[in-house]
Amino acid sequence: MAATPNKSGGYDYNFVKEPPDTTICVICQLPSIDPYLSVCCGHLFCKSFLENTKKAAAIVTSNCPMCRSEDFVTFPNKQIDRAVRNLHVYCTNKEKGCKWQGEVYYISNHLGRSDGCDFEDVQCSNKCGEIVQHQYLVSHTEAECPRRMVTCQYCGVDGEYQLIEGEHKELCPKFPLPCPNRCDVGSVLRQDVTEHRKMCPLEEVECSNKCGKKLQRQYI
Repeated sequence: MAATPNKSGGYDYNFVKEPPDTTICVICQLPSIDPYLSVCCGHLFCKSFLENTKKAAAIVTSNCPMCRSEDFVTFPNKQIDRAVRNLHVYCTNKEKGCKWQGEVYYISNHLGRSDGCDFEDVQCSNKCGEIVQHQYLVSHTEAECPRRMVTCQYCGVDGEYQLIEGEHKELCPKFPLPCPNRCDVGSVLRQDVTEHRKMCPLEEVECSNKCGKKLQRQYI
């Protein structure tokens, strides 16, 4: 995979050694992407600059921006292109700790592959909106992400962590609850609470003789 151009014109990387002047675009002052040489004065341009110049030429006559010659003709230079792509650069994540360095041609491989730079910032694959370094992506998606898929330990239903631990937990029929009367039974499944109260010794019930009093079932 070839190195990917950036929006600034040339290759805006941190080079291991200062790039030769023969590789520098006269407009953006960076090692040229798709270099073209002018016939009139021999200056080097990025292809993107020439394309923008052609668009502008539809409105105004375009002269050479350096020597002002009206005979502004350029041609691609593959030799300079190869020289630029063979320049050695540091990883764009060098400040974060990445030790990689290599040719311009291979930096997009290093950054773009699925097992790429450990220090590259990537978005969570679960689309939770979190941005983490590549080296922490697996631990985030499997143990921290609120949108990771989990299984309810009580009823076995699958869902996102934030839903299972939130709305579902409030409704799960098999979630263990303490007896509303705090009896010695310990916990009761949510779906069984109503039936449990029908036999709970601490549930208040009316006297069977219709005297109007309410007592705990154990004292009736």
